[in-house]
Order: sequence, then C-alpha cells, then structure tokens
Amino acid sequence: MLLLHLNRIRGIQFVALLLACLAVVVAGAQPAYAAGEDAGSLKSPTLLRVAVYGNGVVYGAPGGSCSGLCEKTVEAGSQFTLTFVAGAGQHFGGWGDRCATGEPCGITVDSATEISVFFYPEFHSLRIHNGGGGQVISVHLALACVADCETWLPYGASLTLLPVADAGYRFAGWRGLCAGARDCSFTVAGATEVTAQFVADEPTGVAVPFLYLPLVTQ
Repeated sequence: MLLLHLNRIRGIQFVALLLACLAVVVAGAQPAYAAGEDAGSLKSPTLLRVAVYGNGVVYGAPGGSCSGLCEKTVEAGSQFTLTFVAGAGQHFGGWGDRCATGEPCGITVDSATEISVFFYPEFHSLRIHNGGGGQVISVHLALACVADCETWLPYGASLTLLPVADAGYRFAGWRGLCAGARDCSFTVAGATEVTAQFVADEPTGVAVPFLYLPLVTQ
C-alpha cells in the first residue's frame, strides 16, 4: 500500500511538471506587449507619400521638409499637420483630395495615403506704349504692338522686345523698363511698363538753289 501511494504521488508530480512546461512554451509563443498595451492596440506600418507639384515646400511630413516626391513608412493611425511655403513667384494652387483648403492639412494615416499639393507661377502684366511710327515685336511671343498693348507673362520668364520702325521713321529709344536704342531684354519679376519712341526721319536731300536768268529779247 505504501509503495502504491508513493507511485501515485510521483505521477501527480510528473503531470504537474509537464503542465508547467507547457505553460512556459505557450507563454513564449505570445507576442510581448508593453505595459498597458494589448494585442488590439498594436499598429501596423503603412506608407505616407507627399507629392509636391511646382516650386514650393511642404513641412510637417515625417522626415522634415518635402519638395518633389517624398515617401515614408509610418504607423497606422499616425497623425500629421502639413503646412506649405510657396516658392518665389509662385502661388498655392490647392491640395489633392485629402485636403480641400489652403489651411494647414491635418491627416490621420490609417492606410497607404498620398497627399498632393500644387503650386503655380504668378502672372504679371506687361504694358507696351507705342505712339506710332513703328511696331514692337518679340522673338519669344506672338507679339506685334503697332499701338499701346498689354499681355501677361509668368514670373521668371525671359523676354526680348525688338523695335521695328515704319518707312520714313526711326527708333529713338525706350523709356521705362529699358533705355537706349537697342533691343529691350528683361526677366519678369512683377508688373512692367515700357515705352517705344519712334520719330519721323529728317529730310536728307540736298536743296538745289533756283537760278534766275533775265529774258533777253532783240
């Protein structure tokens, strides 16, 4: 009887030891969580892409500033506030689908997301004053001003204006943006005015004096 009782005790101890080992194995197979964290709170990685079209910079995206195309892997559920600065001579043209206004763009990245922002060049007026006697043309534009005219050009555009005098006139020079009697070349940086001056040619013929001869009769 005593031997049978001892065998039973040893069997119970073996089973207890076996269950303890299984508990350790199962615990090791579970993911480790930080304090206060459970399986449902884990965040999977996802992609945030910022695409900048035109001359400008977006701030607030992961990795700092962005111009052009920027990509970053972030945790799902991450939140960002994007702001922008337009480049010289540019104006803000709008966000893509995720943000509809010019205010800072606040987003929550739950899945792969692309944010687009657009910048466009500013346009400035060019006024050409021409009092007549010729025309002003441009090799860069389909422009031929025979009188006062106006056009609009993007910031940073390079332009050359050429004076062409009519028959019997000559070009006397520019006033305003350009000076002198040569071609007028400039880069658009704002509203611009220029005046082309044409004047009539002075007579170049030689005067022949009139010779009076008395009439002699017989």
